[in-house]
Amino acid sequence: MAIHMDTPSGIKDSIPAWIEFSVQAPGEIPYNGIYYDPPEEEKYVFQHPQPKKPKSLRIYEAHVGMSSTEPVVNTYANFRDDVLPRIKRLGYNAVQIMAIQEHSYYGSFGYHVTNFFAPSSRCGTPDDLKSLIDKAHELGLLVLMDIVHSHYPYKESDLGGTPLCHLFDLLVEDSINSLFLVIFPIYLLTPNILCTSHASNNVLDGLNMFDGTDSHYFHSGSRGYHWMWDSRLFNYGSWEVLRFLLSNARWWLDEYKFDGFRFDGVTSMMYTHHGLQVLSMEGFSSRRYTYVLACVKKHVVVEFTGNYNEYFGYATDVDAMVYLMLVNDLIHGLFPEAVTIGEDVSGMPAFCIPVQDGGVGFDYRLHMAIADKWIELLKLSSVKMNLTYG
Repeated sequence: MAIHMDTPSGIKDSIPAWIEFSVQAPGEIPYNGIYYDPPEEEKYVFQHPQPKKPKSLRIYEAHVGMSSTEPVVNTYANFRDDVLPRIKRLGYNAVQIMAIQEHSYYGSFGYHVTNFFAPSSRCGTPDDLKSLIDKAHELGLLVLMDIVHSHYPYKESDLGGTPLCHLFDLLVEDSINSLFLVIFPIYLLTPNILCTSHASNNVLDGLNMFDGTDSHYFHSGSRGYHWMWDSRLFNYGSWEVLRFLLSNARWWLDEYKFDGFRFDGVTSMMYTHHGLQVLSMEGFSSRRYTYVLACVKKHVVVEFTGNYNEYFGYATDVDAMVYLMLVNDLIHGLFPEAVTIGEDVSGMPAFCIPVQDGGVGFDYRLHMAIADKWIELLKLSSVKMNLTYG
């Protein structure tokens, strides 16, 4: 399926933005939109009710494609039969699944989404995914989806031949002349985000240049591009963008019976600087929440000290904040048992306060650097720990 458009720049065929299934034919690079409507007897019918939200979540994060012990892309069916029972035996009560939304570049770990309403065809059909979720519910497991509403893949980046993923092991001398390994937020570090020098040009696969312009779903000009992620940035002030993304969130909960979401890259959404600034590296202390990245002759610094002017000012993307409030209000209004988790390393105040009370509305904040801090603490002796953090 394709939408055939006569644009000012010429004839253009695009996969429908709301396509529910897309596949890559053998030997072809672009994806093809598929009208997925199997016979009634082949459609999956859910058999088990969704579990009640537990008082305390114990979440197992998994990538279906990489869950096999064999050197193959695993399937929804194999994950259902082989992995879910193990997750249950280990004592978890929820599974968070990555890379559900279709993505043309497999190396992106699912974070370069091309078809927002379509489950990844590499692992099976939409009905296969429904069967997986139903089995999880039978086992008493909640199923959370790692959803990407923060950006959209663009094209290969121009980094002067230096992929950012080669710059992990950066040592920085701090103000007390001791060396420490810089602690990065995971959302900046994972290969799917940083190794974008190999990302495919997704103009043919999804939303980028959908109607021949760069502003159909995204901000135009430089504001519409995330220079580090090599991605397009949604225009959350557009009614049609809000309609598209809000419908997308409801679709996965309605159609597939997901029990909630982990929203990726929320820090990038909330600020026009995306949590990234080009500053000097001098005078940084390892004891503050400072994240440093050396990037192609530039030093990229993310620093949130807790001052309110860092959160509420000209750098705050008000449209994105409103979208986050809307999507949380929609989810909790229609699905009271649903769980929403936002990935934020900035410490945005009121992040987990209900929308009706003036907050952003998330149930949980996922602060990726906290785990690194705990590891750092555990490596210290009890005496040194008291001196440093007491």
